[in-house]
Amino acid sequence: MFQSLKNALGLGQNSTQQDVPAPGISKSSSEVSEWASLQGLTYSERGSKVYALDGKIHGRPWKMEQGKPSRDFIKGLELRARGEMGLNEDVAVMVMTRKLKNDLDKRAFSMYTDTLQTQVDPHLPEEMRWLSMYEEVGWPELGQAFLDQYAVLADERDRAMAWLTPEVAGHLLGWPNSKQDEPRVLMVLRGKVYFRMQISEGDLPTLEHATRVFNVACEAGLAAFSKK
Repeated sequence: MFQSLKNALGLGQNSTQQDVPAPGISKSSSEVSEWASLQGLTYSERGSKVYALDGKIHGRPWKMEQGKPSRDFIKGLELRARGEMGLNEDVAVMVMTRKLKNDLDKRAFSMYTDTLQTQVDPHLPEEMRWLSMYEEVGWPELGQAFLDQYAVLADERDRAMAWLTPEVAGHLLGWPNSKQDEPRVLMVLRGKVYFRMQISEGDLPTLEHATRVFNVACEAGLAAFSKK
């Protein structure tokens, strides 16, 4: 059993000490490792509740990680991904949950109206800068259910429409075991596809769906914004 787990984690006899995961691998980590192996993904554990998945889409690499939040609007654990898709670097499109946008709008308004604040906090999340740089560009074909749950921001509406296909939008509405207002952000920026969300430990159904959402978004990005 232990040897099978070692093989699933990619730990052979020649592995270096730094490749060995921390003692006491949890049942949830074992399930994620087994699932990743079935999907053809490379799994690596970095410590308690921290792991990474590596895969490829049309030969282009992507990585998904679970770990400590890198944004203060995410509580508990964060699931984040980055796809090195080599897209047009001029494209900027973001989709975020409606509640998150409203919360960030209120936070920004509070900052700008606070007469005691003399400088901008350098630790503010990048998403707040997006709110000041780009307009919301939703369109009726997305459907009211989607527009109620998500906000779409972009440099150009046509680019957002090209990327946010019915398939991508449908997957964004299909989350299992998660609340509608939990923070999620999906975006195309600097030639890459990014994704981040809040996740509970051991929530394999949500991890599976997040992987589908991210892969579909990367496929759509390649179809719409590949460099000529």
